[in-house]
Amino acid sequence: VRAANMLALQCKSIDTSIVDIEQSPENTKKYTIQSVPVTIIDNRHIINKVVSETTLAKYILNRGTEENERIIFLSQINTGNIGLAFNNIVNKIQNIKHFIYAWKTSTLSLRMGLFLLSEKIIDHDKELFNTIVPDLIGILSSSDATLRGDTLDLLTQIGHRDAIEPIKKLLDDPNPDIVELAKDALEELS
Repeated sequence: VRAANMLALQCKSIDTSIVDIEQSPENTKKYTIQSVPVTIIDNRHIINKVVSETTLAKYILNRGTEENERIIFLSQINTGNIGLAFNNIVNKIQNIKHFIYAWKTSTLSLRMGLFLLSEKIIDHDKELFNTIVPDLIGILSSSDATLRGDTLDLLTQIGHRDAIEPIKKLLDDPNPDIVELAKDALEELS
């Protein structure tokens, strides 16, 4: 709060609002707020921790940059704001690249959020994934068996024909779970 108010005092183009979460259940629901403090920038970037004035200034000054868009996307997934992340991709298709960045670098818990987002995207228009299918196929050769298996599952859900041949190669995977997933995927994609 202090950092945001200090920045607002120094720059007339910055407005701050302090909202009592108990008095504003609509904001709690809209932003999936589960703990405080929360800083929200431009109704998109959700920060669930105390940030320094310098860090907050960096976020504000970097608005609109590619790096900041990726940070916003990750903040939306990490805070459970799947609807905001969905709108972020649907309203600006180039933002699908943030999905693949997040997927490649994800932990299991982040992938759970990305799976929820992928279900919404597939229900809306699975062709939005077309540009990242080659990147997902590349992840099938990851040394991380869990990431390989999750990627196999995602490619199966997307149902892109280009994934069939790379999935066939997984029939020789050293991990028996991956082999089983590959068999199931090929059956579903055939």
